[in-house]
Amino acid sequence: MLKSQGHTSSILSRFVYFSIMLLMLMDYMFFYLVEIPSYFKPIWSIYDKSLLVLIAIVITIFVLLNVKFTNSKILSQYPFIFRYLFALSASIFILCCISFFLYPAMSVQNMVREVAHFFLLILTIPICWYFSVQRGYFKLLNGFNRLQFIWYILVLLQHFNYHGSAHMFLDVEKHIRNGGLRIGLNSLGSFLILYNFDVVYCKRKYENRLFAMLQLLLSTFELIFIQQTRAAMIAVFLALGFIAIANSNTIKKTIMNVIFILGVVLYLINSGVLDSLITSFSPTNKTFGAGTEARILATNYYWNAFVSNPLYGQGIASSAIYPKVEHGLRGIYYYSDVGGVAIFARYGLFVIPMYFWPVVYLGIITWKIAKSKIFRRDYGLLLGAFVYFIMTMQTLIITDSERIFLYPLIISMFCYVDSLIKRPNIIGAATHGNLTYSP
Repeated sequence: MLKSQGHTSSILSRFVYFSIMLLMLMDYMFFYLVEIPSYFKPIWSIYDKSLLVLIAIVITIFVLLNVKFTNSKILSQYPFIFRYLFALSASIFILCCISFFLYPAMSVQNMVREVAHFFLLILTIPICWYFSVQRGYFKLLNGFNRLQFIWYILVLLQHFNYHGSAHMFLDVEKHIRNGGLRIGLNSLGSFLILYNFDVVYCKRKYENRLFAMLQLLLSTFELIFIQQTRAAMIAVFLALGFIAIANSNTIKKTIMNVIFILGVVLYLINSGVLDSLITSFSPTNKTFGAGTEARILATNYYWNAFVSNPLYGQGIASSAIYPKVEHGLRGIYYYSDVGGVAIFARYGLFVIPMYFWPVVYLGIITWKIAKSKIFRRDYGLLLGAFVYFIMTMQTLIITDSERIFLYPLIISMFCYVDSLIKRPNIIGAATHGNLTYSP
């Protein structure tokens, strides 16, 4: 019987792993190397995750139907996930009902497309099950890391190819800033900088350190010189600092980490990088001033929208049908530009169960990790992940459809570690550096 359970668990593990890798490829639009067939475009694009959600639901159902054969206790081991998914679904359902009255031109199909990406969070169920079976999240992160490497290489090639011949071989929108082609690192790109830094700086054994070093160099270069997103830079570098601090479990390491962080800060000050970054947020800045001013105006616009109707905000409206709801009379405001303020404006107080409840939960787990010397050493990545999560609230909020693929991964990582913290039979650090427990 135990052998049969182990065999079923192994098959299911492979199914979950390769299915999630497929979803990452779909989220990355298969690296923009091929044109998506027209019949898929209504349900699959950068901004529409409907097809990904359907696949995620199938994966989840398959896992739930098979957990009884794998001796899994996912329902009792991860109670937060099921409570949160219920609260999220109920909040979205109520908001949709209200929005149908507010915006009668919205069809059911329009409404579903506006909220579908939130249901990608159902992936937390199979991901958490996978973490439990594998006793850690590192195998899945390693898989993401290898697919992300392909994207880093393609971005680098496109960057230099464009500046040499002005040719675009990637099917992405062309944006120019500071005379350079801008291409995003996609939903997992910035987060995996934290992962590779954790491997290299903290000498983890769950990933090849030379490969992680290469990834770290590639991604940092692209973050600064190709993606050129200031908010992402700030979020990433602050998170890296917290990961380094989390690894300070001896006096020697504490001194080394303080020296490292001070050295980086002094370099940024002396090189003028920090000054340039700060002044770039000024409305009078020649390069970024117009964008900063638009964000200031957008913040005022969305905050006033929330204050005027705090219960459900503006409601859910398609910008294609009701453009003035999101973009205002001037047509220059975007939800994705102002993060947390925008979700308050759009969803009102329903944003508390939809977004801020997980923020509080993640904060509690972060505090538990920070208090424990063992957990802080082995799971310092999560301290950095929480800082990154909070910092993206300013503009590049993780609930946007372009970035939401990262959301279920982060929640699942914290839920997994929370399940370890709650177990009294934790027996220490495993070979690969992550805590495990006796079954």
